[in-house]
Amino acid sequence: MFPSGTLPPNSEDFLEILSMPDRYIIYRSHYQNDGARDWKKQFRRLSQESKAQLLDILHELNAAPRERLQHISTLKRPFRSIIEHYYPGGETPPRSPNEEELVQQGVSVGYDSGPG
Repeated sequence: MFPSGTLPPNSEDFLEILSMPDRYIIYRSHYQNDGARDWKKQFRRLSQESKAQLLDILHELNAAPRERLQHISTLKRPFRSIIEHYYPGGETPPRSPNEEELVQQGVSVGYDSGPG
């Protein structure tokens, strides 16, 4: 990632960070060696066209949470494995204790509340 409090060196790095699963950004110190490194390796293997397709897939998954699991089951490589970082097992990732505290305070943590 990049040093705390600084911006990434270029727009490509910035777009990579914006493409990461929310929890990898919010809790980067926790996930940098547990998930984020693998995600980054997979993301960097994608062509520019595949990166754009990934963002389209994520948009579709977020727009129709009730069909998410079915849609994920139809994905082929390389998308199926990288989507696991966003939706492990096809589900919205569980909240960490820190996230639950934020939710109780009324702060959005960037995840949907389940099937819409």
